[in-house]
Amino acid sequence: MISGDIRAAQGAEGEFYEMLRKFHPFWERIDVVCPRTENSTPRTLFDRVHLHPVGRFAYPDLRAKLTQPRYTFIQAKQLIREGLREGRPYGLMTVHEVPPFHNSWAALRLARRYGLPVVSELHHVEGHPLAADLPSLLRRTATGLWVRYLSRRVEAIRTVNAKEVPEYLLARGVPRERIKVIYSFDIDLDQFSPASAERDLDFLFVGRLVPNKGPETFLRALALARRDHPELKAVIIGQGPLAGRLRDLALELDLEENLEFISWVKDRKELTGYYRRARALCVCSFSEGGPNVTLEAMACQTPCLGPPLGIHREVLVHGHNGLITGHRPETLAQAMARILDEPDLSPRLGKNGPATAAQFEAGAVIRTYAEGLQDVALSGKQRTGKRS
Repeated sequence: MISGDIRAAQGAEGEFYEMLRKFHPFWERIDVVCPRTENSTPRTLFDRVHLHPVGRFAYPDLRAKLTQPRYTFIQAKQLIREGLREGRPYGLMTVHEVPPFHNSWAALRLARRYGLPVVSELHHVEGHPLAADLPSLLRRTATGLWVRYLSRRVEAIRTVNAKEVPEYLLARGVPRERIKVIYSFDIDLDQFSPASAERDLDFLFVGRLVPNKGPETFLRALALARRDHPELKAVIIGQGPLAGRLRDLALELDLEENLEFISWVKDRKELTGYYRRARALCVCSFSEGGPNVTLEAMACQTPCLGPPLGIHREVLVHGHNGLITGHRPETLAQAMARILDEPDLSPRLGKNGPATAAQFEAGAVIRTYAEGLQDVALSGKQRTGKRS
């Protein structure tokens, strides 16, 4: 795996760690090459997952980003050669696609040299359907160019939703047979589940505090909804470069008595507690592959207010398990007003959420992911054998 995840090598038990915990039994060995940070170290998880943080410089140093392809190439090449010497050749390489795709280019070059099948993982297209800022627009442009180059050089491009990203790829000339839809929303239904709890929070926002997630939209919508509901309560869980700016904006909008900022929660159990307390989760993103938080909240009988993007286009049904909004604060504020003005609306929408989330039960989703990759590895090996 060529991954952009940095948390697992730091010892954090986040989403990637949890995925590997359920994913590893399907494989004899998994090696993950990832960027190095100051506190990351090589680690072995579950006896067969080996994490290799690489780079001369540590993220987020710009020099680390610029030189990452070289060190990724060196480490991956070393692993492939070791596998061949020890009689355990690798069956597949997966590459997590992130603009500007310089890591991907290095990995593809190496895979071609050793005849290794590649699955490109495009979880979402930043800036699509909407760009939050100029960098997002540039990344969307780069992605459009890259997928045209990529489409005939990999065994498959994996997407994690069945509508938005496949439509994007088809419009850019990617052959339909190269597009493989494999969901990544592995929801632990034992953890994320309904429970009797007082709904003492009106609205919840969970996500990184970056422009694409739209946290400013959330604040401005709260300010509009507060005009008729001065006692409303909301929580933002997340951290990121916009944290200081958002706190200043909350003061400017006179929300200091209505809004609490929480930088991080210690584990999924604590996060579940916030889902269960909220009358609605608000998603304000401009582009997404998922998001996971929508399904986690639904599993806890908390409806979602959000735009029709990513997995929302498949699971968010207006008036059934949530309310569909636009990307402007005014449209989110209108949905908030309905939740506040109609006391029975949130529980009515919420009761339909667990059935939606159940489609993405972690064990079944990860099994499908593993089996999908194994199919690609087998077909790639067969084609390689025919060519030789």
